[in-house]
Amino acid sequence: MELVYERLPAPADEESEWLYWDPPRKRWHRVILLTVPESPTRVRIQHLDADTRGKAEWVPARRCKVPWSLRDAFDATKAAWTRLASHDPEASYRRAAEFVTLELLEESIATPALRSAALEISNLDGLSAATGIATRELSGHPDTIVEGGVTHVPWPTVARVVQELCRRYPDAITSYVSQREREEHELSIRRQAEGGAWYDDETFADDRFAKRVKRWAREDQAMRRILMQWADVDMPGIASRYAELRDRHIELTLAILPALDQLSRIRSRKSDLIASEIRSIIVQPLP
Repeated sequence: MELVYERLPAPADEESEWLYWDPPRKRWHRVILLTVPESPTRVRIQHLDADTRGKAEWVPARRCKVPWSLRDAFDATKAAWTRLASHDPEASYRRAAEFVTLELLEESIATPALRSAALEISNLDGLSAATGIATRELSGHPDTIVEGGVTHVPWPTVARVVQELCRRYPDAITSYVSQREREEHELSIRRQAEGGAWYDDETFADDRFAKRVKRWAREDQAMRRILMQWADVDMPGIASRYAELRDRHIELTLAILPALDQLSRIRSRKSDLIASEIRSIIVQPLP
């Protein structure tokens, strides 16, 4: 399939027919380019559609998309990229896949796409060697796009790739998740001592940035759970049990912190000793 993208008209395109997008009417038109300056920001066109009555006008050059003869290929190109992105999962899955790809693959083999959850594969043989997945399977999805030596694969293929990488290199995944959990644990303790996270304050209940930060935090937590699942897909074992115990430890810590404030108000040697022992336990970093 020939991929055709929009481009600016050039002086050499004068007197040719083009596909024109009319934003006010939200519709496509067939036009002739009458005048196209060098490095055009505006061009003069003449409409050919019957309902426009041959009107000529100056318009922004970017409204002229492609020569009229290429309109079908242009539409097909847009549709192909739309189909590729239509498989995209929730943001947490995409973030998890991006981490695995960037952490476990060389950039010369494959990189995450910028605007979708697709994977841009530059070296099919190299990716096949890294994952054990046959090249025909890597490029076999019907919505795969090949352009300029790069194979753009949709989410179903990406999921297969990253899960296989996690199975092969689980230590890299569990090490990263453990580090992030330790950081979150330490941060939660500091925040609790300071009265809680700023974005949980009712003052910021309608603040868009606060909502965004909460969403990022939820996605990051979900991403870590997904990574642990991928690293332990075939046989639930130490990794999954560790994740469960870690979550319980964090929940218990958060539940105990308010009680410590109450305990500290009881002025006795025994209560001080108990509070000190509890603090010494919860401030220890997770293994």
